Amino acid sequence: MKIFQRKKGNYFLALDIGTETVKTLVVKEGVLGKTVILGASLKYFDQFGVVDELRSSPPFARLRLARVVDETDGIFSQEIVKKTISETIKEAQEQSLTRPNLGEEDKSSSSPFANARVGEEDKSSSSPFANARVAKVSLPADIFKVEVSFQSFFRKNFQKIIDEKEEKEILETVLTKGEKEISQRFGKKIGILPEDFKFLNFKILEIKINGYEVPKLSGYKGKNLDFKILFTFLAKSYFENYQKIFRELKLEILKIYHPFEKFNLFLNMEMEFFST
Repeated sequence: MKIFQRKKGNYFLALDIGTETVKTLVVKEGVLGKTVILGASLKYFDQFGVVDELRSSPPFARLRLARVVDETDGIFSQEIVKKTISETIKEAQEQSLTRPNLGEEDKSSSSPFANARVGEEDKSSSSPFANARVAKVSLPADIFKVEVSFQSFFRKNFQKIIDEKEEKEILETVLTKGEKEISQRFGKKIGILPEDFKFLNFKILEIKINGYEVPKLSGYKGKNLDFKILFTFLAKSYFENYQKIFRELKLEILKIYHPFEKFNLFLNMEMEFFST
């Protein structure tokens, strides 16, 4: 499975995996910057499966239980999650069969997904579904955490203007410190080792030099640097569980998003919906 590798093509899947449901969109990047929704589906996890049992556990017990996922057949029951994702993809693809004519760029009367099945290889390099297996994913908020860290950095040679090389070195230092601080705090809180966390994304919310906010480091000079950084992370065992599910479904993941990022934001375009 290839994760975070950008791939050419107009079609992709948008998967919103929640604590109770999976939502799937079949998406085409249309003309004039519009994102066309060709199909949509929502399904609940099996209410009598392991997921329901897990949800009754104390909030942070879920992360501790993740460490024994292989021995217990998965606290999220990988088969239940995989089956639900697969069903929503199939349903959204079937819905795309009835979409209206999309104009000059798509004159085919049949859906590009008509002969595609979830989990099967598409041997045709020109098939649009080769790109539709690419997915943008949002994971459940109860396992995918978001935390803001405040970091400071002291420059010895503060009279020198910061160049791109030094900027990169400073950012690497404060990001590493932020990840270490968060993993130690959360690890102590929920009872797992700091190295058992997987950090996926970060966003620098604020940079200050000597108390003054700046848009970036390069091109400025100063002694005291302060950062406000947002991190998203989860237990490695959860990440590996989802990696396995995506690999078995033959999905290539462009990016994994935290639920606080609105669904239409990770589509990142103006959206146009077609109802059937």
